[in-house]
Amino acid sequence: MLAMACGAGALIIILSTFNGFENLSTSLQESFQPDLTISSGRNKHFIISPEIWNTVATHKNVSALSMVYEDKVYIKYRDKDILATMKGVDGFYFRTNAVRDYMVAGDTILENENYSFAIVGMGLAQKLGINLNNQFEQIEVFSPKTGLGGTTMLDNFERSFITPGGVFSVYQEYDDKYILVPLSFIYYLKSLDENHITSLEIKLKNPSEKSTQREIETILGKGFNVKNKLELNATFYKISQIEKMITFFILVFVLIILSFNFIGSLTMHIMEKEADISMLHYLGLKSNDIFKLYMIYGILQGMLGGLIGLALGLIICIVQYYFGIISLPGSGTFVIQAYPVMIYWSDLAFILIILFAVSALASVFPALKAKKSLG
Repeated sequence: MLAMACGAGALIIILSTFNGFENLSTSLQESFQPDLTISSGRNKHFIISPEIWNTVATHKNVSALSMVYEDKVYIKYRDKDILATMKGVDGFYFRTNAVRDYMVAGDTILENENYSFAIVGMGLAQKLGINLNNQFEQIEVFSPKTGLGGTTMLDNFERSFITPGGVFSVYQEYDDKYILVPLSFIYYLKSLDENHITSLEIKLKNPSEKSTQREIETILGKGFNVKNKLELNATFYKISQIEKMITFFILVFVLIILSFNFIGSLTMHIMEKEADISMLHYLGLKSNDIFKLYMIYGILQGMLGGLIGLALGLIICIVQYYFGIISLPGSGTFVIQAYPVMIYWSDLAFILIILFAVSALASVFPALKAKKSLG
């Protein structure tokens, strides 16, 4: 029973902690993304017409709409340089996501009458050594030309300068990748006409209303792709689910190993009670009845031990959730200070099923031995 309790407790604690990290990663990743993203089904970029803008903007479930132009660039700051993804955004951009909540330095002003400002991911800012207090030092941006190149390396790139105005930290993947700039800067850098975009980002009033995506798809037609957060992060979700499944099966395997203690305990019990088993047989119990008796006895013992462990594991998870007793190493360098936990009812159901199956399988051998002891 103690072995089953340890196994069940470990299962719920580890799975709940895994769920906590998965939920945290998902929330951070999705904070950089809108509820819906519209992109061209044919080309990398497209021209957003006033008709499309008005049609989408006036939808009853659309709260905010933002134009975005995303492109790979090469950036240089002082004597350091790096490849990055530049995201040109308009004035409505910070209404479609929660990036403003993750600013760690500077502000979200992208342009004023005299200057354009860049908001840089923390990873990029650290690698480039960006100093926001030095307004005279600018980021040099190089973007590949779309037409024929020149004779020198610089002739193959469009080149411009922008002042660093802020630093954000959302998720490591984004912090090491993105630099946000005003759309006007992108248009100037790439010599594009206005309203050229790579995507249209949408904030919904009610994100749980699934029909909105289908309605917008119908309005725009086949030339456009409309994706929600789940579709944008399909690879991330699949990897997370695979990791969780692997973790679950490893823990179940550990529980099966622990059940050998359970098998040994029941076998020893049968050896000690051979005389009593024979007495039960003389009183009228058949060999199949003895088998059923030990199967029920074994399952009840296993389930009772598992339920005790499950209860203790749940108490530990609840205490950790509300009080954060166990802190993460390197406190102060993460967005959270303690190990996150998230309890799912589906995990509890799976654990109970596994407990029953393991208890039943562990009881089969001792029950057969009890049956055979009658001769």
